[in-house]
Amino acid sequence: MAHHPQTTVWIFAFLLWISVSLIFRMWLVHRKASLIKKVLWSFVLLVPLFGWMLYGGFFDIPDSMDVQITYQSYPPPGGAV
Repeated sequence: MAHHPQTTVWIFAFLLWISVSLIFRMWLVHRKASLIKKVLWSFVLLVPLFGWMLYGGFFDIPDSMDVQITYQSYPPPGGAV
């Protein structure tokens, strides 16, 4: 099998982009987490696939997120009240 360095670079760049996106999101969503915890999880997220799965399985959902979506949150169709 021939080695294609350009393909390797693109794959690495794509995986790095996903990791950096997850790290950025983690720092925004988990603002109340300790600095040490966020730094450690940032290093874990730099490991493609395995780090992402660990983060999804073990990092707690922040208490500060109110993501209860109710029908009252949206205006009725047609703007009628």
